[in-house]
Amino acid sequence: MPLNFWLAVILLIILALVFVIYPMLFARRSRPVVQYREQNLATYRTRLAELERERDEGALDESGFESLKDELEMRLLRDVEAEDKGGDGGPGGRAGVVVTTLVLALALPVGAFMLYDSLGASDQVVQFRERQQMMQDGMDASDVDAMVQRLQTRLEADPDNPEGWAMLGRSYMQLERFREAAEAYGELARAIERAGNGNPASALGLRAQALFMANRGQVTSEVENAISRAREGNPDEVNSLGLLGVEAFRGGDYREALDYWERILEVAPDHPQADSIRRGVAAAYSELGEPVPEDLLQEEGRSGESGS
Repeated sequence: MPLNFWLAVILLIILALVFVIYPMLFARRSRPVVQYREQNLATYRTRLAELERERDEGALDESGFESLKDELEMRLLRDVEAEDKGGDGGPGGRAGVVVTTLVLALALPVGAFMLYDSLGASDQVVQFRERQQMMQDGMDASDVDAMVQRLQTRLEADPDNPEGWAMLGRSYMQLERFREAAEAYGELARAIERAGNGNPASALGLRAQALFMANRGQVTSEVENAISRAREGNPDEVNSLGLLGVEAFRGGDYREALDYWERILEVAPDHPQADSIRRGVAAAYSELGEPVPEDLLQEEGRSGESGS
């Protein structure tokens, strides 16, 4: 975490300790010693008077009276000695409270940091900060490469981090390091599978796309394998459908290309590349010698107006 953050935390802890400990050490005690002793003596005299009355009325014999009186005097003596030693409100008691406060003041921030580091989202915070830095203007390629390498190293030590692998894959794609991006998306799929609470289909589709780019736009056997695995998890995985459409169009199978691309527009109408997909659909209809559907033309017109 940033040094400024921890300096601020330390300063706040020091201020809190000042407000807590100063009154313990230097404030006047709320119940003076004299007042405490006077109360003890008043209690003693009241109880002694009750014992004398019970003796005079015959409720106590002389030996019982003397025994209870001795016990009452011993109790008074113990109270006085405890007060002289500080008791719960004296220096000794206050010193214990101060020590306890200091221990808590040091232990709580350390414990909170350890819990946050193990259970919280510290990795996500680091990843977010690095992503923000990558987006800043003025960063040269060496800076970006260094940040990506740090992320790669961290993920090798903590492979069960889907968010980190996704960020690494996107970063490699932006750097046009498609082979590394494919590996990152493969690790993303494995992390999702290990977690057991998600579908790795999208990660495998992204891997297929990265492999397609790494192989200069060719659908190789490893691209086909990634597409197959992605569609096993989700037959409508859009990256896979897009690649299959491209391959079908190249092979002259325009009807099949239409099936794939129109399915993307159906299941993901807000797809970031929807305009490009519509243009591909229009080209396929043109190759078939068929009119482009009116609704497709209307969608293209609306997207053109919104973009102008």
